[in-house]
Amino acid sequence: MLVARLYPQAREILEGNRRAGLEPVLVSGSPDFVVEAFARRLGIADFAANRLVFRGQRATGRVHEPLMAASAKASWCAEYAARRKIDLANCWAYADSYYDLPFLAAVGHPVAVNPDRRLEAVARSRQWPVLRFVRAPAARSSLWPQRGAADPAGRASASGRED
Repeated sequence: MLVARLYPQAREILEGNRRAGLEPVLVSGSPDFVVEAFARRLGIADFAANRLVFRGQRATGRVHEPLMAASAKASWCAEYAARRKIDLANCWAYADSYYDLPFLAAVGHPVAVNPDRRLEAVARSRQWPVLRFVRAPAARSSLWPQRGAADPAGRASASGRED
């Protein structure tokens, strides 16, 4: 389901990075069982995510340390890069939240994607690229066009119906 909701622009960047010889790594604050499935579907071998604490077969509601957020994302990336002898100055990172600022600042090529207001302000002040991804409108089956839709001749209809 998540792969189907991936912005087409994100998939294009992912594939473009691969063609350029960059191996993607997914770093997320989402639960590991979600991120693992998502990474697998995208062909991403390495990922970092939050790991739920289980007691028996039940999740306790707690998360194992480190909590994959804010500076922990940046630390994980630095450790990952050091183990693989990767220079973070040559790495790209994409994020949408101000709380990902340490993660973005850790790499040489930070990119704000659909950022919240605070991240956008920081990105612009640091002259980082700011990308806006949009999803094409989903095809909807309906007897009537949606409000504001154009008819086949290109005329907009305020009510969505021919009156």
